[in-house]
Amino acid sequence: MKKILLPIFAVALFTACNCSSDEKTGAVTNARYSSNLDNVDSLVTLVPQVWRNLPTIIETSAHSGKFASKITAEQQFSVAYENELSNIGSKIPKELKFTAFASVLVPDSKILVVVSASGQKYYKAVNFSDEFTALNSWKQISATFTLPNSLSKSDVIKAYVWNNKAGEVLIDDIDIEFTF
Repeated sequence: MKKILLPIFAVALFTACNCSSDEKTGAVTNARYSSNLDNVDSLVTLVPQVWRNLPTIIETSAHSGKFASKITAEQQFSVAYENELSNIGSKIPKELKFTAFASVLVPDSKILVVVSASGQKYYKAVNFSDEFTALNSWKQISATFTLPNSLSKSDVIKAYVWNNKAGEVLIDDIDIEFTF
């Protein structure tokens, strides 16, 4: 009986060690936040509330569903993801990938995907304006941002689309993915 239990115990111990050593070596994990913007009430009730600028959500011909975030010259910022890094994971993320669908409604609209952390501690914008040649046509936009090592768990990270021109743009199906 002892001869049978000893190999079983050794296998169980080896498996337990592999699990903990993967965690200790910093195995890649992800955290993802997504919304198709169709249920504004559920976005308001999230704790912590990570979606901001909800008044930009309107009923329209969205990419999916019936609602999208409309940004204009007067309302230049889309629905935004905003969260303290301590709420996202046990480690500081290395990257943030922002993906969404955009539709330009009038010529000369400007589409910048912006990620910032705690004011000016980190700020980067990626311009997608030149990629939109057709009006009223949905196109996926995606940018990956490498976050600095200097961020701390108390820093607040934001991700959004900015239209800093006199145009009109719809944003839908936002996906924010953190890689640790």
